[in-house]
Amino acid sequence: MSDLHLVRDGKPAATVVLPDGDNPLTEQAADFLVDCVGRVTGAPMPVVREEDAGALSGTRVFLGATRAAREAGLDVSSLKDDGFMLRAQGNDLFVAGQDALFPSEPDINSFTACRGTLMGVFRLLEDFGRAGWYLPTPRGEVLPEASGFSVPGGLDRREVPAFSYISTTGVNGHGYRVWANGYRRAINMRTGVHTWDAALHHHGDPDALFQKDPTIFALIDGERRLSYGRGVGRKVEPGDPSFQDGMKYRNLMLCTSHPAFVEMNVSYFSRLFDAGYTWAGYGQSDGYQTCDCERCRGCLADARGAADQPGEDAPAGLLPSGLPGDSARPAGRPPGAGAEPGPG
Repeated sequence: MSDLHLVRDGKPAATVVLPDGDNPLTEQAADFLVDCVGRVTGAPMPVVREEDAGALSGTRVFLGATRAAREAGLDVSSLKDDGFMLRAQGNDLFVAGQDALFPSEPDINSFTACRGTLMGVFRLLEDFGRAGWYLPTPRGEVLPEASGFSVPGGLDRREVPAFSYISTTGVNGHGYRVWANGYRRAINMRTGVHTWDAALHHHGDPDALFQKDPTIFALIDGERRLSYGRGVGRKVEPGDPSFQDGMKYRNLMLCTSHPAFVEMNVSYFSRLFDAGYTWAGYGQSDGYQTCDCERCRGCLADARGAADQPGEDAPAGLLPSGLPGDSARPAGRPPGAGAEPGPG
């Protein structure tokens, strides 16, 4: 079976075809494919909408949820997260995947999105153009020069990621060099495990809350304070990213047995879920220190006792404040729900 040529002898031999209508993520995939193949071969391919693709000669590269892909039996709605399908059929090459922004994260460059078609483009470039992205910097990008670019005529592949969410500390939140390495957040997830600060600021002004009822804050070394030094309860200064989020303090220590603690967390996470998030990270403040008040010590002792007796529940109302990295999900909403395909 003959290869399908996208570029041959330094000249474009294919046209990239986008779905009618606008889907910024599919367009992002097209821009990336044209740019990379152009840099490899010196021959960037033209791009048209599907409504103008009928009279084209040569190879047609259909990206995303096109009508032609559906007629060829490629149903992107059957794919999970960043999954994609690659198929060569006649003179046509299909690269189709889920391309969806989440309503709560509408920025095209957000780490949170389903970029199935772009993931398929990465696979094409890696497997048939010997391209690679080994570091999230220009030095980590490898695009070997060639006079042509082609794929096998019998290409027929379907790939679905094993995980919806893959990240690592220290990796930038977005950018194609990061996405190429499979770092993904293809679920509508609000990350950040140190959520006490956000919950408290959502509840009210920390200074006013402390003046009104200092028992909201943790008892540490015999005192209840906003700031304890060593970065605990530190003041946020202009220029700090948290300052832009309206934060006055970071790493605040709270009394987890205080009724307001449950109230502020329920209110904060309800707001996130009402905004459309499917999952939300949860955890205590960085540098967590246990409140030493009598009720908190009693709750901690009860929790330890319950943990030592399998089958018994922890005391009602006790939140897992000592378990970093927990995630919350609203009842009745399945994992991965909430993505809305872009137009087209």
